[in-house]
Amino acid sequence: MRILAVILALLAGGQNGRAALEWKTTDLELKTEVGQEQAVAVFPFRNGGNKPVRIISIDPSCSCMAAEPGKEVYAPGETGEIRVEVALAGYVGRLRRSVAVETDDATGKFTELILTVDIPEPVVINPRF
Repeated sequence: MRILAVILALLAGGQNGRAALEWKTTDLELKTEVGQEQAVAVFPFRNGGNKPVRIISIDPSCSCMAAEPGKEVYAPGETGEIRVEVALAGYVGRLRRSVAVETDDATGKFTELILTVDIPEPVVINPRF
């Protein structure tokens, strides 16, 4: 009986020490206007665990992107966001990029944030001869 109680306590302790970011969304779609030079997306989250979560790294998939968290460590229950900026110069059409976010939370894996941006083609009028 005593061994069973110790095992249950260890299992419960493992669950009590959980830290995990809960994302409102990991997939955003933006529409831009002709001539717009950059697009900004915000990926909100909350630390749903009962341990602080530290953001270890943020890795955008393209050099046209910059991404940063509001801060590095989030307490239990605290909310935050990853702000992603995409430079649009030279792009037309549908642009799909991602950002890998690594934390020290209980899942031990990356979260991939997907950003899709619709960039309209400028209207070109050619004179008729």
